[in-house]
Amino acid sequence: MSTSGLRTRVDRMEQELQRLSKAIPEHLAIVADGNFSVKEAVKASGLSRPELYKMMTQRQLTFIQHGKRRLIPKRARMEFLAVRLVPAD
Repeated sequence: MSTSGLRTRVDRMEQELQRLSKAIPEHLAIVADGNFSVKEAVKASGLSRPELYKMMTQRQLTFIQHGKRRLIPKRARMEFLAVRLVPAD
């Protein structure tokens, strides 16, 4: 590999590290309030299980995936519902 090619790769890696270091505090803030299991989120939101999975698949609802298990941050659920809030007249 040429020196310029190596420098380009190092620059890209440094940019990615900077992006990740900024993203970590944001991600910590999202999960700091705790998480719901899908079952708990269904109960708390009134949405059906298939609706929640569809929203997660379409990236309309933030979630954490750990293996096959999905957790929904409480803050993400609140933000999701708040955006859809219809104020009273």
